[in-house]
Amino acid sequence: MNANTQNVIGTYDVIVVGGGAAGVAAAKTAAEGGASVVLIEPTGSLGREIVRARNLFVDLSRFPDVPAAVSLLAHLEKRKGWFDGKLDTNCAAAAFDDMLDEAHADVLFQVWASGIALEGGKIRGLEVASKSGYGFIRAPHVIDASMYGKISRSVFKAVENTSGRSMIRLLYNNVPEMSRREFSYIHDEYGSVNVTCEPTFWPGEWRVSLEIARLLRRDEWSGLVDASLSILRNHAPELADGVLTYIADDVWSTPECTLAAEGEDNGCAAVLLDRNPDDPHGTPVELGRGMLTNPKLADGLVLSGSWIEGFPAAIEQEQLAIINLFKLGETSGKLTLESLRNKAAEIM
Repeated sequence: MNANTQNVIGTYDVIVVGGGAAGVAAAKTAAEGGASVVLIEPTGSLGREIVRARNLFVDLSRFPDVPAAVSLLAHLEKRKGWFDGKLDTNCAAAAFDDMLDEAHADVLFQVWASGIALEGGKIRGLEVASKSGYGFIRAPHVIDASMYGKISRSVFKAVENTSGRSMIRLLYNNVPEMSRREFSYIHDEYGSVNVTCEPTFWPGEWRVSLEIARLLRRDEWSGLVDASLSILRNHAPELADGVLTYIADDVWSTPECTLAAEGEDNGCAAVLLDRNPDDPHGTPVELGRGMLTNPKLADGLVLSGSWIEGFPAAIEQEQLAIINLFKLGETSGKLTLESLRNKAAEIM
């Protein structure tokens, strides 16, 4: 696509690809720092990790040092996003909209990124597609917070992840008092299934996680749920007195590949959290700047997603994973602002 001959949708300082937790945090951070920002999202709503996966068990109040978590919690409370102890997912999606509206960042829904425009190793913009056709957005910076790092794979090295695992969640309400428990069973088709029953921070609400040691296709998860429900009756009979209110409509999986910018700057860019059974807040994990950006290969492209090499993708610790995505998005926004300021200083 030639940017000079295509329909130019707009001109910005920063384009953020993907409206999940990392993308929203990146767009919010960059916009509040003074950059003109547009976020493109292929679906019709933001915050997929919380809204789509219905992570009712993410206690945002436990992370006052993460601005995106604080902002989301404030907007949820303003919209009265809880009803009878349950998160209203429509309110959650609207709260993400509010976050970007407050930061004066534009959002384009049902728009797909189709390719990066590079000229002399520098980002010139992004080729996009929508139901109305193809177009081009001009910008010197792109933050790739897409689900699979699709845009960045054309520039940076992708390494297959051989430690694939998948998890499905069930949610029970009005469960009588019971103790946390873990057990495993062998399924003829899926192999070993690890089951964890644990309370959320809402009284009487319990989450059941089903984990297997391979990537699960969408057409397989219902069979695993059916088999596990009968097993649960024997190992956790208390759940039968509760109400099964939700079965995840998606599978939480480790990334199929990891991606690294492999830049020369190894200084610390982000401090994330790893799982630690003795500390619910985890232990620090440092990500180097070179994992997120490489100006020599693609000046202006910044990575931001759970598929980044070094991201602590512990799928059984979804709360930490979502908080880490917020933190990573904020870091990506800050790196982009730093690059914008440096380029402005060079011009002056």
